[in-house]
Amino acid sequence: PALISSLPGSTRLRNTGRLSFMGSPVGTNLGSGSRETAPTGILSTDPFFELSLDMLCIAGTDGYFKRINPAFTRILGYDPKILLSRPFVEFVHPEDVQATIQEIQRLDSGQPTVMFENRYLDSTGQIRWIQWNASAPNADGLIYAVARDITARKRAEDDLRKNAAELENSNRQLKATQEQLIQAEKMESVGRLAAGVAHEVKNPLALLLLGINYLSSGVDPNDPNVAEILDEMTQAITRADRIVRGLVNFSSENQLQLCPIDLRALLGDVLLMMRHELTKHSVRTELKLEKDLPPILADRVRIEQVFVNLITNAIQAMEETGEPRLVIRARQETLQDVSRDQGARSLDHLRDGDPVVVIEIIDNGPGVPAEALPKLFDPFFTTKATGVGTGLGLTVVRRIIDLHRGFIAIRNDPKTGGAVVSLTLKQAQP
Repeated sequence: PALISSLPGSTRLRNTGRLSFMGSPVGTNLGSGSRETAPTGILSTDPFFELSLDMLCIAGTDGYFKRINPAFTRILGYDPKILLSRPFVEFVHPEDVQATIQEIQRLDSGQPTVMFENRYLDSTGQIRWIQWNASAPNADGLIYAVARDITARKRAEDDLRKNAAELENSNRQLKATQEQLIQAEKMESVGRLAAGVAHEVKNPLALLLLGINYLSSGVDPNDPNVAEILDEMTQAITRADRIVRGLVNFSSENQLQLCPIDLRALLGDVLLMMRHELTKHSVRTELKLEKDLPPILADRVRIEQVFVNLITNAIQAMEETGEPRLVIRARQETLQDVSRDQGARSLDHLRDGDPVVVIEIIDNGPGVPAEALPKLFDPFFTTKATGVGTGLGLTVVRRIIDLHRGFIAIRNDPKTGGAVVSLTLKQAQP
């Protein structure tokens, strides 16, 4: 009785000895430490009561079982004397005690219990799910209840939910793989087309440029119109040449010369190489590399090309920024929650538990428009002004990272609004 009285929401009614849950009296004679029992006639032996496979009981509003059938002992594993001598809420799972008390209140107000479910702890401490139907207390303060062990059903429902979740996850992975296969086929087709276009266009461009140079040598230097036209033609051919070179890079062979590379030294060389552009645009650069950063496994020429391209993009994105700032961070991690193996060959796969290095290139420019984020890696898509970008830079970058079996992702920093490019590459194994 003391245990029930101490339950959340329970109080003892003054001078009555009756127990109250949430202000509703549900017990009698608890002050004397004795329990009321049902009249003997009601508790007389009943073959149906004894033989039932379901759990049958008679309980009092004092919070104790008055009578239980053998199914109770069989399912919960307790000796009948224990079940009858302790408050029944003492056998209820702690997380379900409050709901059980509320159901007792409903019963005490005259409403029968229908399909109420709670968890009991059996004699071994295992959870048993029990489903109840019960009548409201009769004139003698007795509650007649029938219960059923639904643990197997609950486990089956849990298994079904888990299987459904796994099936949904597998379906998502299948769709992602299908989309990647389609994208790979598209890239392969574009690559073949790019190689053909580059070959056919490169030679005519070279001839045009030679012709412009020849004409420039014979033009009257005092004629501004002709000089301006020739200059515009030169710029147009130079842009076309950049596009062709981008196509050549995009369609180049997929062979890498992989070796361990010190990322700190590599980034130092890249920043030195781009010092002129960084200084020209007054970009403040910060390197935040984790101490004892392990080397990455990469093709130096290709990965250098990646960083040059990404840093160039960042510089161009910050042209309208008052105090442009470029931060490059790197840390080592262990991959977790990889949805599927990455890479076409088993040696290239990235799996859960693989050691990687994560590099982030962060600018404080205006960021990328939300509608443009999904298209950034598409060939010929660009957010730059007309004539500034070819739309192939990020496509080539992604292709190189894919060849390294790494990840690349671009997002906007919610704090600064600038763009964050994240690269994940394999660590070189010692």
